[in-house]
Amino acid sequence: PDATFTLRLAYGPVKGYQENGKTIPAMTHFSGAFSHEQSHGAKGDYKLPGTYHAAKAKIDGSTPVNFVNTTDIIGGFPGETEEEFEATMSLCREVEFDNAFVFKYSTRRNTPAAGMDVQLPKELIEERHAKLLAEVDRIGAVRYENQVGETMQILVEGPSRRNKARMEGRTRCNRIVVFDGGERFRGQLVDLKIERAGSFTLYGDPAILN
Repeated sequence: PDATFTLRLAYGPVKGYQENGKTIPAMTHFSGAFSHEQSHGAKGDYKLPGTYHAAKAKIDGSTPVNFVNTTDIIGGFPGETEEEFEATMSLCREVEFDNAFVFKYSTRRNTPAAGMDVQLPKELIEERHAKLLAEVDRIGAVRYENQVGETMQILVEGPSRRNKARMEGRTRCNRIVVFDGGERFRGQLVDLKIERAGSFTLYGDPAILN
């Protein structure tokens, strides 16, 4: 197949959408994995995942909940052309993923891909990986910055992993939020006003706790 798409569930149910007369649950956390595969010795046509766009559009229109859209991307697959790589970059800009796990293709023994003739140079794989990662980070930064000024409910998990003097939790759409607070908030649902955004982390205004 040209692409594989997966919907994963994070805590927090939201409304579903209708598909062929049936209600399809819309998940708070929408995650898709896509890749371009080629048969050994023959090139296939690169296709943008229309199914992914259709599912995302239905969820966008069916729920007021702010959900996170993430994906997994492997770049540098054998035979990947410049046009195909740019199509992947274009898809990231169009969908605007909140985050993505970007991987460099590497040869694995006893796999069909390892036996393909057109293995890309390591330097080219590194270059494309860096460009794709930079674009994902840029888009994510904009998406997170757009949350500043919003009031969001978080489930407090415990002290921040990077600063034990602060507490950390997750929104219903799985974004990490850090705020000033004590152990009494652990396990609680707390409404926080987002005052700033960092690298894939939001920071809540402690004044709302007073």
